[in-house]
Amino acid sequence: MTMPSTIRIPIIAFGFFLLAASVGAQSLRIHQAVEIEVPTEQGRAYQLQTSTDLSSWASLGESFRGTGRIELKSLRVHSAGRFFRSIEIPVSPSVSEDVIFQHSTLGALLVGLYEGDLRFDRLLEQGDFGLGTFQGVDGELVVLDGTAYRIRVDGTASLVSPETLTPFAVVTHFEPDLVFEVTDVTSFESLGALIRQRLSSPNLLYAIKVTGIYSVLTTRSVPAQERPYPPLVDVVANQTTFDLDGIEGTMVGFLLPGYLSSLNASGFHFHFVDESRSTGGHVLELAASRLRVEVDICQRLEMDLPETSDFLEAELP
Repeated sequence: MTMPSTIRIPIIAFGFFLLAASVGAQSLRIHQAVEIEVPTEQGRAYQLQTSTDLSSWASLGESFRGTGRIELKSLRVHSAGRFFRSIEIPVSPSVSEDVIFQHSTLGALLVGLYEGDLRFDRLLEQGDFGLGTFQGVDGELVVLDGTAYRIRVDGTASLVSPETLTPFAVVTHFEPDLVFEVTDVTSFESLGALIRQRLSSPNLLYAIKVTGIYSVLTTRSVPAQERPYPPLVDVVANQTTFDLDGIEGTMVGFLLPGYLSSLNASGFHFHFVDESRSTGGHVLELAASRLRVEVDICQRLEMDLPETSDFLEAELP
């Protein structure tokens, strides 16, 4: 069997490439398959189209979301003399940001799989809001407004470099569907009850941002671990807690249903960073007279599994 020949073309090109309406197009006359390089911006939606006359255009395949990188799209071609272009389209549910991206599983973390294998520059392509941890569980992760912060065991917050690795993280592109205030919050549990009153279903996935001044806030962080890694319960037994009463800042977290408990913590899970981005941690307890709550209702969970030998050979719960 003769395999189709393939040509790769950039969607915006020079020389003999034809340009139409500020969007690149190229005539394909010989090859039976084409790979198109599409420059994208993160969070925007795109549609590939084809034409034989640069006047009438037909859509090719499904629309897709930009990542901020050049996307490579492969197409089969059944006739010569075709042109191709990519256009930006309104974000629709099929390419919306209502997706939670998770690297690894809670079960892997519980048994001590702390070897990081996902760089933070790649993680932040998947979301601008979230939480997690670091290589060797060296601190608590907060991702807020597209910036990643590490809360170390001494309670200090610092920026995370792109090459830093994570063994477990959960992020999304945060776009709130609900915004409301809660008052007279007396505990972590009472905040959860007040938020649940506003939600339509216990079976959906929610990303939640809570901002305000906390009259009581207790957080924790954990010390970095070295091989052989102990199980997470032993690490948490050596946690350091911080009383941050009277502090202003933001809690970043998720509410996930019980049927996902083997993949992630069910119920509310929050990490905190203060307004000055100098301290924070995993939230244990809180109280406040008034807080602003923003909720992003998410429709999908995308899992990214590690390729480390530890993960591939582990007996996971």
